[in-house]
Amino acid sequence: MNVEYGLGHLAYELNVRAAQLAKDEADRFSTPEQPRFVVGAMGPTTKTLSVTGGTTFDELVRNYEEQARALIDGKCDALLLETSQDMLNVKAGFKGIQEAFQQTGIELPLMVSGTIEPMGTTLAGQDIEAFYI
Repeated sequence: MNVEYGLGHLAYELNVRAAQLAKDEADRFSTPEQPRFVVGAMGPTTKTLSVTGGTTFDELVRNYEEQARALIDGKCDALLLETSQDMLNVKAGFKGIQEAFQQTGIELPLMVSGTIEPMGTTLAGQDIEAFYI
């Protein structure tokens, strides 16, 4: 696990608790007319497989799986793989999230947001069509 900030060993616990706090507040303000939902945000990381390195595909898969499982266990309503700049990272994130869905038996809606630079590609050079595919 990436332990860049010395908190890697708390990743599961912090994500579960954050999701629980958000869910409690969403439920408190939710009404039948105006339901409130909690979306667990995942990423971006400080590592990009295609550009900066510093991690492996399998390590990212494990990290994303742990975070997704924690957000699911904390009762998020959906997941957001966000600010994606590298398709290999997106693939690792997606694979980890799918593994968390399998492990928990719960499948949540998943959204992905990507970052397109002024030159019209991701930071790693993929165009929007590659991102979509």
